Amino acid sequence: MEGLHDPEKINEHYQMVFNNALIYGFEESLGGPFKKQGLDIKAIETWPVEKINWIPEELKEKLIPPIQNIFKGFRKELEIVSVSPK
Repeated sequence: MEGLHDPEKINEHYQMVFNNALIYGFEESLGGPFKKQGLDIKAIETWPVEKINWIPEELKEKLIPPIQNIFKGFRKELEIVSVSPK
């Protein structure tokens, strides 16, 4: 995974998130678990360095299994493509 580098694609994704007000849902769902640990998701610039890539256990339990399932699907498709005759 290389991330997004195309400015048009980045702007397109930003506009979709902004227009659908997705950011507010993300803030609501993520804010509580971080707040319990004394971290404000709207002020990450004030976080201690050791917390920058840290995820509360509560979120790991909810988020990691669905993400793993997404990648299982990717892996399955890649295996199908790599086995298929060209």
